[in-house]
Amino acid sequence: MNLILTLISVLIKLCFIYFIVFALSGLTKPFEKLPEAVSLRRFAVLLPVRNEEKVIAKLIESLNEADYPKDKLEIWVVLNNSSDRSGEIAASLGARVMNVDVPVHSKGDALRYALDKLSAREDIDAYAVFDTDNVVDPGFFREMNKRLEAGKNIIQGRRIGKNAAENVLTGCYEIFYTMQNVYFNHARSSMGRSGSLNGTAWVVRKSWIDENGFDMKTMTEDLELTAIAALKGEHIGYAHEAVSYDEYPSRIRVSLRQLLRWSVGQVQCMKHYSAKLTKKFLKTGSLSSLNIDLVFLAPVLIVTFAVISLIFALVPAEPYRFPFVPPDEVLALAAATAFYALCYAARLKCGRDVKIPILSNAAFPFFLIMWLPLMVRSLFMKDIEWRPVVHDHAVSIDDIENKRKEAK
Repeated sequence: MNLILTLISVLIKLCFIYFIVFALSGLTKPFEKLPEAVSLRRFAVLLPVRNEEKVIAKLIESLNEADYPKDKLEIWVVLNNSSDRSGEIAASLGARVMNVDVPVHSKGDALRYALDKLSAREDIDAYAVFDTDNVVDPGFFREMNKRLEAGKNIIQGRRIGKNAAENVLTGCYEIFYTMQNVYFNHARSSMGRSGSLNGTAWVVRKSWIDENGFDMKTMTEDLELTAIAALKGEHIGYAHEAVSYDEYPSRIRVSLRQLLRWSVGQVQCMKHYSAKLTKKFLKTGSLSSLNIDLVFLAPVLIVTFAVISLIFALVPAEPYRFPFVPPDEVLALAAATAFYALCYAARLKCGRDVKIPILSNAAFPFFLIMWLPLMVRSLFMKDIEWRPVVHDHAVSIDDIENKRKEAK
């Protein structure tokens, strides 16, 4: 029994080592820079909105200030379950308002409604999706247009916190997304593999949606679309210079609610797609399928590893010792050292142009540990109510850019 448990533990460790080794290419390869595109494509910008009157004006103002022809950007506010002045404010700033008149249980439902409504439009080349608390860098659409011209069908932009310096928690979110940008999206995209979508600031070619549809079944439409893309052999690109600024949760209670929803959506994706992704990897050797499959399986792998470690700690038995393998204490120290080094290296890679509280660096492991009980809980939850996070940081793109310049 000790040998079997040890083998399972070793396999899980190898999965994490695989991620680390794959991630290191994100440090060695430069961020992709493409020449200016010959053609300027028309974007339909989709903004799913639910009671966002405090922040929606700044988002639309930033889109109106984009360094891109105004006749090539069409802003659509997808109004769902909303009871405030969001639609009125959006219309006053030139956005088009689409009222969703069917039941909406998730952001994916709202997006599907909008995509269905716009499907007959032949003058739209691509869709861009943002959360309403975002503000968008002026160069976002030019950078995305370059990648569409280079042949990419789905592209994820860079997500930065507009309130990253607010407190230790928001600083932890900034570290998390910096590492995701560098070690997952950039690393895989630069190696010709698929990155992943992370909720906002992504673009998809309309013809791809017309061909493949947008029938999302889970709470996390971004992860689900990433899985579907992998199954269809589509590599999601990453545009580091296509920047949007996101509002991070600044209170633990709100953060826990958000993280639980993410965890439930991740488990939903695991149930719907892991078997298909595993089959795709075994049949074709698709590393993109393996990568997202391991992401979906992470709650199971982490919980299993924790249980095995607890068994060895409580039961009077030693794990099987393989020859030439260092003791777990040595491996744990090495892993902790490597973890902090990778955190710091990712920040350096991005230029450290976003200020965060110093204590966020020390608190980041505890931010990740905070996920563990939520992962366990999500394994036994069938569904969760889609409850919006309240956003109230109404800042302009100019304010954010000035802060970034000061941080350099």
